[in-house]
Amino acid sequence: MRVSLNPQYLYYDPVCDSGINVGYNNREQTVGVGESKKYLWYADREYGSCILQSFGDMRNHRYHGLFGSIIIEPAGADWYREDSFLPALHEEQAVIVPPGVDSYRECVVFIQNGIRMLDKNNQLVEIAMEDPDEHVDAEDTGEKGYNYRSERFANRLKQDNRISKIFNSRVHGDPATPLFTSYPGDRCHIPYNDACR
Repeated sequence: MRVSLNPQYLYYDPVCDSGINVGYNNREQTVGVGESKKYLWYADREYGSCILQSFGDMRNHRYHGLFGSIIIEPAGADWYREDSFLPALHEEQAVIVPPGVDSYRECVVFIQNGIRMLDKNNQLVEIAMEDPDEHVDAEDTGEKGYNYRSERFANRLKQDNRISKIFNSRVHGDPATPLFTSYPGDRCHIPYNDACR
């Protein structure tokens, strides 16, 4: 299995840094198990969220979680973890401090559809019912996820079966589905990414 990364919106040399093997281009754009590759991409302006996807196998990779996002912030901006002054490098939520304007809180949300999801015990989550004549496809069981996670209602109802309390963190604790926080008056920006359409 070979994988790659290709960025939405950004500029790159298509022969060396596109992540796509095309025609007679003589540069390998994908990597195999144990290999690595650096790509050089350039943003000419602030784009916000740029989706990353693999062209090693367009049909299957995104269902297994091979996608991501680069957030192009204003030139000269600093970004910090939501709850400290530590730099935020790979966070789904950060405080952005651009030069000359007010800071804002940014949250990145990926919505995945039709993914192959495993539970905390590494077991396949199956929600589709099997038909005697047709088996459920283990690669696409119809699960949905948000930033690689999802809290199933069935888990919460086992603890307390009152539907009216299903979203109550005091009863069930916080869900596995991402929760974003802010303070009153915070400026917020939430780039939306539909990873699997």
